[in-house]
Amino acid sequence: MNELKLTLDTVNPAHFWGPNNENYEMIKGAFAKLKLVARGSDVKVLGDEQELKAFEDKFNQLVAHLEKYSSLTNNDVESILGAKATGVVKKDVEQPTGGGGEVIVFGTNGLLVKARTANQRKMVSSIAKMAFMRGRTLDNCFVILDEAQNATDMQLKMFLTRMGPTAKFIVTGDVTQIDLPKKQMSGLFNGLRILEDIKGIDIIYLSGEDVVRHKLVKDILKAYGDIQ
Repeated sequence: MNELKLTLDTVNPAHFWGPNNENYEMIKGAFAKLKLVARGSDVKVLGDEQELKAFEDKFNQLVAHLEKYSSLTNNDVESILGAKATGVVKKDVEQPTGGGGEVIVFGTNGLLVKARTANQRKMVSSIAKMAFMRGRTLDNCFVILDEAQNATDMQLKMFLTRMGPTAKFIVTGDVTQIDLPKKQMSGLFNGLRILEDIKGIDIIYLSGEDVVRHKLVKDILKAYGDIQ
């Protein structure tokens, strides 16, 4: 078995491997045939010589990206790994389990959002945490921010200002289901007040008539005082 030794002496290892070692898991998954050991700034890789060469090439590209941009997100790693990333499951996207066939992804503030059917999953080309939106411009696309009641003012502002010239943005949320700390104002709640008079922004409020679950749900919500 061949051995390759590399170092992260020009970048911060914590930034390279990502929060909660998410980048590490993606890289490890992309090179499943190799044994990857990382301690501090030292990296040791064991495996086939050809795979080691491919790993070293991608490793150097990742380091160069971090040196240039001072950032290395999951999306950056996936882009650099290219075909190697096929089949890699990012930590914020889990494969369907059980009979429900659900794909579970982390939405705003790490809360769970569900795409229940195969068609829904096919329609979603990219899923990203709010933290990975910073510095990006999203154009020629249709973007949805779900569970927006749990976005802070700064998060909602950051999301809305990522809008490219031809993009369409949708923000959905329920201000009766805010899970932020008590002293933290919901960005959605505040945004409804700030943005309501801006031309080009439409605000649509749903009522009990829009409930599409069991017919009893309307009566249950009415009993709890959530709808009139």
